[in-house]
Amino acid sequence: MRQLYPALARARGIGTTSVKLGVWLSSEGTPSDTVVLEDEPRWCGFAAACQQALRESRWEPARDAAGNPMQSQFPFRCTFGFND
Repeated sequence: MRQLYPALARARGIGTTSVKLGVWLSSEGTPSDTVVLEDEPRWCGFAAACQQALRESRWEPARDAAGNPMQSQFPFRCTFGFND
């Protein structure tokens, strides 16, 4: 997540924080939608950075009882921080 750390947050000295999203995953394993559940501080761009990271990710899709890939939804937390 370091490359996605919001510049405004870094400039204001905001260290570690996290964002919680609700994620909808397609049966192909790609995020199809997200909704922000927790984002503090809101004005720094953390939710957008988390959403961008998820758009670029691929997951193993959920499976039904017969083993077929299926859509799913779940909460996901992105944690941000830097040491310099």
